[in-house]
Amino acid sequence: MNPTSEDVCNLIDGVSSLGLTKLDGTGSGNLCFGREPTKPDNIVTVQDNPGAAPMLTLRQSESSYFYSSVNIRVRNTDYRTGYSVIKSILDYLHGLSGVTEGGTTYLLFKAMEDPQILAYDDNDRPIWICNFEVHRK
Repeated sequence: MNPTSEDVCNLIDGVSSLGLTKLDGTGSGNLCFGREPTKPDNIVTVQDNPGAAPMLTLRQSESSYFYSSVNIRVRNTDYRTGYSVIKSILDYLHGLSGVTEGGTTYLLFKAMEDPQILAYDDNDRPIWICNFEVHRK
C-alpha cells in the first residue's frame, strides 16, 4: 500500500479540468507529493496527515479498512488563482468514490472544510489548503 499522498497525487495528475501534471526530473510540472519544493512558484503539494485509527474487527485479516487523511496545499503567486485551483481540486475530489490507484481501493474522499488560506511564504506567495478524509482498503 502506497502513502495516501502518492496515490492522491497520481489520481489528480493529468485530470484535464485541473490542469495538473506531476513534476518531472527537469522541473517541469506543477504537482507533487510529500515535501513541497521551493520552485516552481505555482505548485500543488499533497501531504499525508494523521487520520483516524484503522477499522479493527475480530479477524485481523478483515481489518484492512483505513481512515487516512491528506492535506492539499496550493502555492500560487496570485491569491485568486490559488483559490481557484484549490476549489477545483475540492470540487473534483469531494465525494469521489470507488476508484483504484496503486492497488488500493479508495471508497470515499470527503473534504473536511472549505479551502482556507494558511499563510504567505517567505517569497510572499499565498498558500491555500484543504484537508480530506480518505477511506481506503
